[in-house]
Amino acid sequence: MTTPRHSTPADGTPDDSDRSEPPRPTVRTPAATEPLVTAVVPAFQAADTIGATLTGLLTQTYPHIEVLVVDDGSSDATSEVASAHGERVRVIRQQNAGVSSARNAGAAAARGSLLVFCDSDDVLLPPAVEAMVRAWREAGAGRRIVSCNAYPLTVEGIAPDRARVMEFFPAPERQRQAILATNFVSTIALIPRDVFDELGGYDTTLPVAEDWDLWLRAIYGGVEIVFERRPLALYRWRRGSLSSDGERMLTGEESVFRRFIETEGLDLSAQEREILQDRLDRGSPWRSRAAGDRALRSGDARTAAREYRRAAGFIRHDRRLRLRAWSLTLAPASAGLWRRRDRRIDEATGLSESGPGAGSPPS
Repeated sequence: MTTPRHSTPADGTPDDSDRSEPPRPTVRTPAATEPLVTAVVPAFQAADTIGATLTGLLTQTYPHIEVLVVDDGSSDATSEVASAHGERVRVIRQQNAGVSSARNAGAAAARGSLLVFCDSDDVLLPPAVEAMVRAWREAGAGRRIVSCNAYPLTVEGIAPDRARVMEFFPAPERQRQAILATNFVSTIALIPRDVFDELGGYDTTLPVAEDWDLWLRAIYGGVEIVFERRPLALYRWRRGSLSSDGERMLTGEESVFRRFIETEGLDLSAQEREILQDRLDRGSPWRSRAAGDRALRSGDARTAAREYRRAAGFIRHDRRLRLRAWSLTLAPASAGLWRRRDRRIDEATGLSESGPGAGSPPS
């Protein structure tokens, strides 16, 4: 990057007229036809991160937006930080009832016809909401959900070796089968208020995988997922967050699918039922992926190859996983290369790379 040059008068006093402030997002004047978007931010013990989240939302280029924070019984300064933004941020407080309850409460209090969900440790870049609204309209509006891509953000910054959280964008006609294999929809999503109400919101009985459950119900209810493929958000990945609790997520995922086959079984095609039953019988492919990682780290290339092949059979869009599986199968000596690569990622991010769904760690 070229450093701008500033002229200096003969007396040595810097010339302030040459100094330029950092560019600010240009906010358009709202048109009469532009829908109001309510950004719903569920928050619990988020005093350390919600400031950045709100800054991102308050600097959106989309001009017709309200920001609504639902404090889910925090004992820290979450509400105080949110309230410090004055009238620009509405704050609702409730007894601790979980993230699904907080999201549902925000949706119920929203004034907008479109909802954008953003967790209190994630950050939307300035064009995000405008881009999601545009994608929704260009796809035909109506019963469609827009999933926004993001950069994974760890304690070390943007995670190396992976540019985006989402790398799989199935066409509408393939989304029913695809959602049975992997959660390809981001938690950072735009949903029409009437569609959200029709689906009944997030299931408050689910401690984890509640987003996957909602996307399953949406897709099998005829809702199309539209993608904003550009990464226009920062998705925070850190130890202690729900999405980084791998075993808990895997158990929750299996619970969601067992209930789904019980409630939606009659609406499944024979192929969909076979895919889902195989998944339930053999366990989550993400569990196999994690087992492959453990075997690789312990030096058992044969077991690693077997587990990776099984996972790749379901997670077919993951080219790196397929490469890992077949390179270990055909050339077991490549295990050392993969171990060194994994070690570099672990050291750079403080995280392992196995995990379920769209919120997986970098790979």
